Order: sequence, then structure tokens, then C-alpha cells
Amino acid sequence: MNNHNNEENNEEINRKRKNFHTHFENRCKNLLEEDDDDDELLKLSLMTPFRSTRPRVQPHENIESFSPLILENHESSTLNLPQLAILTPTIKKRELTVRKRRNSLKPKPGNAKEVNIETITPPFPWATNLIATVHTLQYLLSKQLFMISGDVQCKRCERRYTMEFDLKEKFVEIGSYVMKNKTLLKERAPSIWMTPLLPTCQFCKQENSVKPIICANKNKINWLFYILGGCWELYAYFDELKQVDPTGPFHQTDQRKRHNSLKPKPGNAKEVNIETITPPFPWATNLIATVHTLQYLLSKQLFMISGDVQCKRCERRYTMEFDLKEKFVEIGSYVMKNKNLLKERAPSIWMTPLLPTCQFCKQENSVKPIICADKNKINWLFLLLGQMMGCCTLDELKFFCEHIDNHRTGAKDRVLFLAYLTLCRQVDPTGPFYR
Repeated sequence: MNNHNNEENNEEINRKRKNFHTHFENRCKNLLEEDDDDDELLKLSLMTPFRSTRPRVQPHENIESFSPLILENHESSTLNLPQLAILTPTIKKRELTVRKRRNSLKPKPGNAKEVNIETITPPFPWATNLIATVHTLQYLLSKQLFMISGDVQCKRCERRYTMEFDLKEKFVEIGSYVMKNKTLLKERAPSIWMTPLLPTCQFCKQENSVKPIICANKNKINWLFYILGGCWELYAYFDELKQVDPTGPFHQTDQRKRHNSLKPKPGNAKEVNIETITPPFPWATNLIATVHTLQYLLSKQLFMISGDVQCKRCERRYTMEFDLKEKFVEIGSYVMKNKNLLKERAPSIWMTPLLPTCQFCKQENSVKPIICADKNKINWLFLLLGQMMGCCTLDELKFFCEHIDNHRTGAKDRVLFLAYLTLCRQVDPTGPFYR
């Protein structure tokens, strides 16, 4: 009896086991049939021009990215196939998301913007083919354009006629005014520019009555005529003067600051004490690291600048002199030609200067300047004219920049460039020695 019951139990267990395997075998067949259907759909999508032609991610391609445990189960049994079928859509979504991100970073064709510089027919002989741009003074004089004309009208008799201005005379007048008062103006146009004094009418003799006729077409406005007649605000003056004379002192030296940063906070006001010293040389001022201008020195008949030097070979000490005008013209012309190319970095001829030949032992590249230990008494102008400022240490150059409110951090080539540029600006404030 017990044997019979055991046989029945075994048959029941085998039957259940067979049903269980049969269920999963059917499930696997359905999954494989679904994969075949997906392949057919993929072929149809590739043949249809309106559907995406991207390769579809197949489940077997992603199986390799699973852990070894899943791979082992997949090879040995079909029990994990439903789990893999569930995981593959998630992988597809992730890969599609990555593709979308990559495609969003690629520039779309036709979206690149080209910078088109608009050109026009020059409305006047002194205007270029660019809007609101005129030729330089040197170019105009070479073309013998000495007079600049424009149309005016009297406010009283309403007569219209053409008025002329002498180009060189008027530009020198305006340029000299800007040069003297640029710092005092503080980026604000003076009253004589805001409400200009107009010329006298040639017919009715009415004073302050002739106004310029401004063309309705802005591309044809006679900008140079207006600047010579004096009818603009400060920024317009600076921009137009820079066009006529690019090497003139018509550049903004300081960047505009926030107005709030200029207001002293209550309780934090500090008195600015300007330290003065006894000038160590006739060409030095009573301010540290500051020298007189070229015009002042020539007016005082200081044509030669001297300094102490020492030979590195024979160690003899003596005094050397440089011609002020000759040497400064040499340095100034080099700075003017190469300032933009240097990119605010001192060239190698400044970093490791070629030293003079000794007068006694005739050794070349051996005479070095004697730099005073007291930094207040360093002979800056002598070092500039001899192009030997590279012999200074970085600490001495930072001391120079510190006392002239200049940028004093960074590598030596940067600080040395700023020192050269600043000293040239001190000697000739009207020269092209602004950043």
C-alpha cells in the first residue's frame, strides 16, 4: 500500500514538473517569435523613407554587458530569458538618451552665423567704405585733401550754403584740447561740446546761428565735418579722433568702474597719502618711480642721461651716458611697431638685454648697470634708455609697478613689459604707450 502511494506521489511530482517546464518552453517560443517579428518590422522601417534608419539595439548585443552570473544562467537555463527581455527596453532607452545628447552637441547644418561686414559707397572723399568710418590724417594729407566741407543752414535767414574747415588746423586744435583735458573730463563731455558755439552766418552776419545739416540717411552723415566743427559728445569725439590719428592720445586708459565701488563706505574712509621724496636725479620727480617728460627735460637742456655701470670682466666702475632724444626715439618706435604683437609680454631682447662693451677691457656684452640697494634711488630713466631694465629683479620691478598703481602680479616678462610701457608713457604722455 505504501509503495502504491509512493508511486502515485512520484507520478504527481513528475507531472507537475513536466507542466512547469512545458510552460516555460512555450514562453520562450513566444519570445523568440516576438524577436522574429521585430526583425521583420526593422526591415520594413529600413525600407520606409519616412522612418528613422538608425540600427535597432538587439537583446543579444547587450547580453555581453551583463554580469558573468547572468551570462552563466543564460547559457545553462532558459529561466532567465524573461528577465533579459524585461531588461533590454531599459537599455534601449538609456542608449537613445545618450544618442540624443550627443546629437544635440553637434552643430546643425545651416545654423552657423557668418559675420558680414556691411560696406557702402563712400559718401565723401574722406570717408571709407565702412559705415561711420573716415580715413586717417596721414592718408588724407597724402591725397591733398586739406579742406573738409559740409552743408550748413542759418537759423535766422534760413540760407543754405557750404562751409569748409581746414583739416590740419582744426584737428590740431581739437586734439590738443583733448590731450590737455582728457583726465579732467572724467569721461564727460564739457559744456562747449554739449552746447557748441555755432559759426556766424556769411549772409545775415548773425552770430551763433549756423547749424550743420544732418542727412536723414544715417549712412551719409558727414562725421568728419561735425567733429571739426565741434558738435559731439565725449565718446563720439574719442572714436572719431582715434580714426583720424590712431597713434594719438585718444584711447581710454582706465576701464569704467562701478559707481558704487567709488562711493566711500561710512566709517571706512581712508586718507590717501602720496609719498614724496627728494629727487635722486635731475630727470626724476619728487614721486617714487616717476620721471619728467621729454618736453620738460629738453626745455631744461637735459640732453644726456647718465648712470653708473660696472664691467663683469675687469670689474671697473665708471659713468656711462645716453643721448635722451636718440635713445627714446629708438625705443618708442620699437614699442609702437610691436606693441600689439608682444601681447603684453616682454621680448627676449628686454628679458636678457645685450649689454654695452667695456671702455677699458673692450669685452663685449659685459657692462651691467649698478642698481642702488635703496629702491627709491633707482635710475629708472637710465635703465630705460639703455634697455637694461631686464637686469632688475622681479622684486624691484614689482616695486616700480606698485608705486605707479600698475598691475604688479604675474611672471617677470609681464611685469617688465608694463614697466617699459609706463616709463615710455611718463616720458611722452602723448605717445602710443597705452594698453
